Amino acid sequence: MEQQTVRKTFKYKLKPTPEQERVMAFVLRRCRELYNAALEERKEAWEKRRVSLNEGMQSAQLPAIKEVRPEYRDINAQVLQDVLTRQSLPAILCSHEGRRDARLSALPQREPL
Repeated sequence: MEQQTVRKTFKYKLKPTPEQERVMAFVLRRCRELYNAALEERKEAWEKRRVSLNEGMQSAQLPAIKEVRPEYRDINAQVLQDVLTRQSLPAILCSHEGRRDARLSALPQREPL
C-alpha cells in the first residue's frame, strides 16, 4: 500500500513598517516593469522574426540591465529571474495594439522612490 504524505501550510500576516512597505512597493513596481518589458520583447520577437525567446535568453540580459538601471541593482537576481520565468504562452499571444516599445535593453528610465 502507498504511503501518504501530509503537507502542512502556514499563513503569516505581514505587518511591515512604513519603510518596509515602501521597499516592497518599489520592488513590486520594478518586477511589474520587467515582466511587461519581457513580455513585449517576446511578443515582438515572435511577430517580427518568428523567434521564440525564453527566460534563459532574457535572464542573460539582467546584468546589462542592472548596469544601465541602478534601481535594479539592489533587487536580488533570483527575484528578477523568477519574474522572467513566470511568462506564459497564452499571455504572449495576446495582442495589445498601440503599446510602447518595451525591449529589455531599452527599459524606460524611472525615478527611484
